[in-house]
Amino acid sequence: MSSSHAKEGRDLTKHNSVFDAVVVGAGNGGLTGALTLCKAGKKVLLLERHNIPGGCGTTFRRGRFEFEVALHQLYDISNNYRGEKGSLRRLFEELNVWNKIEFVLQKEAFRLAIPGVGEIVLPGDHDGFVRKIQEIAPDHADAIREYQALVDKIGEETALLYKSVAEDEPLTKEKAPIIFEFGSLTGKEVLDRYFKNSIVKGIYKALFGYLGMPVDRVPFLALAALYARGDGTCYVKGGSQAMSNALADEFLASGGTIKFNTAVEKILVEDGAVRGVMTDAGESFKTDTVLCNANKINVYVDMIEEQHVPESVFADLRVSTPSMSSFGLFIGLDCTAEEAGIRNATSFMAAPLNAPRMRYDVGLHQTSVIPGGYMSCYSIDDPDCSPEGTSMLTILSSQTADSWISLPPEKYHEAKMQYATKLLDFLYQFYPKIRGHIEEMEAFTPLTLMRYINSPGGCIYGVDAYFKDLVANKMQARSPIKGLYFCGASLLFGGFNTTLTSGHTAARLILKDQTKNEAQGRAGFEGLAGLDSIQKEIEVGKRYNLDHRCNRGGIKRALDVLHPKRIEYRVTEIRRETDSARTIRLAPTGGYLPPFVPGQYINLEVEIDGIRTSRPYSISSPATQRACYEITVRSARNGFVSDYLLGSLKVGDLVSSSGPAGNFYRIPDVHGKRLVFIAGGSGITPFMSMLQTDADKLDRGCRIDLIYGCAREQDIIFKTRLRKLEKAGFVKTHPVISEPGADCRERQGFVTADIIKDVAGDITQCTFFLSGPTAMYDFVLPELQKLGVSDRQIRREVQTASDDATKLPGWPQGISGKDQFTVSLPDGRKLAATACETVLVALERAGVTVPSLCRGGECSACRTKLRSGRVFHPPSELLRKSDMRFGYIHPCVTYPISNIEIML
Repeated sequence: MSSSHAKEGRDLTKHNSVFDAVVVGAGNGGLTGALTLCKAGKKVLLLERHNIPGGCGTTFRRGRFEFEVALHQLYDISNNYRGEKGSLRRLFEELNVWNKIEFVLQKEAFRLAIPGVGEIVLPGDHDGFVRKIQEIAPDHADAIREYQALVDKIGEETALLYKSVAEDEPLTKEKAPIIFEFGSLTGKEVLDRYFKNSIVKGIYKALFGYLGMPVDRVPFLALAALYARGDGTCYVKGGSQAMSNALADEFLASGGTIKFNTAVEKILVEDGAVRGVMTDAGESFKTDTVLCNANKINVYVDMIEEQHVPESVFADLRVSTPSMSSFGLFIGLDCTAEEAGIRNATSFMAAPLNAPRMRYDVGLHQTSVIPGGYMSCYSIDDPDCSPEGTSMLTILSSQTADSWISLPPEKYHEAKMQYATKLLDFLYQFYPKIRGHIEEMEAFTPLTLMRYINSPGGCIYGVDAYFKDLVANKMQARSPIKGLYFCGASLLFGGFNTTLTSGHTAARLILKDQTKNEAQGRAGFEGLAGLDSIQKEIEVGKRYNLDHRCNRGGIKRALDVLHPKRIEYRVTEIRRETDSARTIRLAPTGGYLPPFVPGQYINLEVEIDGIRTSRPYSISSPATQRACYEITVRSARNGFVSDYLLGSLKVGDLVSSSGPAGNFYRIPDVHGKRLVFIAGGSGITPFMSMLQTDADKLDRGCRIDLIYGCAREQDIIFKTRLRKLEKAGFVKTHPVISEPGADCRERQGFVTADIIKDVAGDITQCTFFLSGPTAMYDFVLPELQKLGVSDRQIRREVQTASDDATKLPGWPQGISGKDQFTVSLPDGRKLAATACETVLVALERAGVTVPSLCRGGECSACRTKLRSGRVFHPPSELLRKSDMRFGYIHPCVTYPISNIEIML
């Protein structure tokens, strides 16, 4: 398919490095904060370490599914209980993005389920919610009505907290009487005042998971705000990425500048004031105002030189502890939600009553049992969120990173799979029909969150939101360092509506500070009931709690052992496999290699004739071999990099790569124990890693057949090793030779439906893994379809860009592969490109470095905005829906079919 995009916004060249404000992190708060400043006429630079905006407000593609990362229920969009517009809607209208986002009203508030007890489903609207609870406990009808009125009022007063920060005025008892009366109490203390009925209490505390603290400790203020109901909560068409893209798009259209794949390493401070920022690439930008949408602990401990941070700041930080994190599964089903027995969009699921009981905080630190979970099935309210006949869900269980960080690195992936199995089994207790319908599944741990949002322990709510934390840390958007401000989960509360509000709040404070000479100081709670005991707790925390400086560099240390950005190697061996294939052994110069899952690849970086480029190569060595990686390279037609590796690379040479990546691996609980591998040419490499790993572990738990298509018998890579593995019972191989010699005794021709059926037997019990050239996919996939093999049963390795794009389905008529076009860059450069080469190749040929990983349109590392012109996308490209809408492309598999302008 082809697409075009109109020019918008204005360009700022890389030499224009002085800004009125720099915003660190394009998460929820960073986006609204940057946009608010830009709308006020400020020259703003927004720096984001990831390749997409949104932070937790993002989506990602796996196969046919686009998974929502974190949004479950969005508050304050629909009308409140008074019939007035929600506060977040008013903010989006003010920022001119309301009409760019489509919201879906969620019919239900949530479902609460306990095995052996039953379930309760609560309507989404205010009056229906209250009536349902009153029906459950009619003798508590008056108390329910009074309590709901109380939490509704709390919801209104919570908005005053943000207003007091933005206007730099202390919150008073006259403005927020409910907060001052109840603010220091826990959720349990207030619930016990109003109710004796345990079911009513259970309903009104079910949402504590959104706060990361148990109800006997969570401030009533925070818990109550979640129950302030109007017409109901919402979801976003296209996922939270559509909302993030809309905010980023409006920011660009308003004159802002965004740099993705750009992590801020240091905030530069002189004489107690901000002077600029420095990125991990060594690039500096001057500014006297920095708004951080980053964890406050991380900022002060790791991003600012210690001598520039007042000791009082570190003392305040000692009061607080990073919030909890999560383990979760993203699941795509090959059936509808109804067919899977799912009727509710949001479900909170408790462990059975006879399950082992443990304290909440103890449960967060262990991986032995599932203490409970909550599930979002997005297909209930938005059937279009996944392909017709499918459904999509996420299940989460609260955790901390401690048990994951303490694991030996080589045990990480195994432990991740084991806990995923436990969480699946927990889910099956409530939804047994899901079993056998999982087409895609991706697991994440607290370390995954740490990797993508760069927070201590992967914490998702900043620090715990006890009232002491509000007083000591979370009410302060302004730092003692002049020009430094905070938003996101570091300001007041975590969650979507609150962090989106926080950026606007902090930006308003910045604008106010820039128009007056003196700041008022932090907001106080003078007159709050129980304030004296809270202040005593704060003083104890300042003296005896953990000094977060002892964990300086902790995030980087934890991540580098699993997900290093770059690995340097020395070539220690080059081994002949066939006339056209060699295995290259790569030993790390630093002495350590991160673990990988068999089937993953590394993206090898090389420089050839002055051109820096990269190519992904599957790791062909077993995961048990930790001293080195091996890749097996086969010569290819027009193989720019393969020709270099096979013809010029020598033992002793130095090369580098990304860390292991990719999703082409087995998940036992999803793919079963009857596997058929179908390989073509060098597509055998990921399978060799899988098979050798099984052999090293003596794992014969699966029955595996390998159908291996080659032109000639002498082209079979790993022939000797495959025979040994077959003899040992780990695989049965079935070579298929398309250009057989006279003495060939193997199957001859191509990999047809007949051959597949003969090898596989009962097709319905098999999962098929495909790895090979495009031509093999084009032939084999229709053969599998003839046999009635479903999408759920097929796993495909990502393919790099086509050798001849003009032969791809949908290539526009009238465009020749030799047609010449121009690629215009933001700095004014114009690069030559031909229609038959990808935009990424044209950029690399001109010396422009663009982050890339898979080079097959799957990982989105090279994601780039198309400002104007037309391009061709192959059907296999995994673009997000909202990326297509807002004009983003994957240059690694996108071809120019006119002159184009892009934003790097």
